[in-house]
Amino acid sequence: MKKRLANKYTGFFVENMVYEVELDELMLSDLEFDIYGVSGDYCILGKATVRLGIGTIRDFIRKIDEVKRKYPGILRKNNIYVIYCMWTTKDAIDEAKRNGIWLIKIVKELTSPSIP
Repeated sequence: MKKRLANKYTGFFVENMVYEVELDELMLSDLEFDIYGVSGDYCILGKATVRLGIGTIRDFIRKIDEVKRKYPGILRKNNIYVIYCMWTTKDAIDEAKRNGIWLIKIVKELTSPSIP
């Protein structure tokens, strides 16, 4: 359920940025992402969670680094990292901003996407 909602609402925001991309899950042998889509030189990679804290953000960053190292062909020249959540803390919002992670809470953007 949360993955479907995450893809739906993230897709809505992406379309408003004039990117046409179909979002789905990405399952690799050792990594999983709830939100994934590619359009030309752009890649959207993300996570859906009910409760978001700093630990979840740090784990997400670790997974991004792992994808860069093990599966560089999955990413594109311009990558947008996003976390969709239902609840978060102020510290997590600050951590997302510091790391250029686009944060969406239900139907509201809490941080802006870091678009190259």
